Amino acid sequence: MSPNVQQARRPISTLLLASDGSPAMEGVIAMTQALSARDSAAVHVVTAVEPLPVMVPEVNLPIPPDLERTRRENLETHVREQVEQVVPSDRKWTVSITNGRPDSVIADAARDRHADLIVLGLGTHGIVDRWFGGETALRVLRVAQVPLFAVAPTHTTLPRRVLVAMDFSEHAERALADALSVMDDRAELTFAHAVSREFSMDVWPDWDRGYEETLTGSFAELRRHVAVPASMKAQDLVLHGDPTRELLQHAERMNADLIVAGSHGRGFIAGTLLGRVSTKLIRGAKCSVFVAPPVKAAT
Repeated sequence: MSPNVQQARRPISTLLLASDGSPAMEGVIAMTQALSARDSAAVHVVTAVEPLPVMVPEVNLPIPPDLERTRRENLETHVREQVEQVVPSDRKWTVSITNGRPDSVIADAARDRHADLIVLGLGTHGIVDRWFGGETALRVLRVAQVPLFAVAPTHTTLPRRVLVAMDFSEHAERALADALSVMDDRAELTFAHAVSREFSMDVWPDWDRGYEETLTGSFAELRRHVAVPASMKAQDLVLHGDPTRELLQHAERMNADLIVAGSHGRGFIAGTLLGRVSTKLIRGAKCSVFVAPPVKAAT
């Protein structure tokens, strides 16, 4: 665990909102507005338009050249109208429409705008992907260098009930530290460590007890490294079984507003929690999900 993780809640200065113009974006825009209003953050809205094919394959007919322009103009008008319905007139958000693959467009825009956070939508059965069927959030996560906040369509206020997937790696600490920036100041956090049955076996009861005894110290060390604001409450939880299933089930039991995870970890035993688990959380969560990118090695 690294003592160099940033501590306490850091204000957000720049948000990148990835919009596809779908009805589900109304809630995502409201969440972005709440974040922007709290920290007086600038907001840049980006929409990716994948070019149409030159020909219609089924009938071998050319695509009219004006169709691409009309499609782009209509989408831009719709996205701007959605923003104007939610955002006060004195808050000026920039809106840009860019041709290209959504994951590349979003990641490039976040880099060019020096964004602290990418915000996009999460559907009730996984990612709502209006961009030709791919899992855009997961693709963005693979290439972006800033955290990703995938917002469930019914969540329009800052998260209050938060489940933090914790394997005590630097990646998980980074995710927690970054996620504090999107939480309500009175949030209630549950730090959850899942002990996978791959490593926890009935034939090793003494090993199990010894491992779980070390978790008390690990949770305490986590609290020293990532200073949760005093206005927030936090508790520790140990789950047993498949990490993804246990985390998603507990999120439903506690009626969580948000699940927090790092994008991967490589530590012994605990490293199994992140990486493939964060991918499954994004695909399976009914609440919002916050995922931080891998911690870069020092150069």
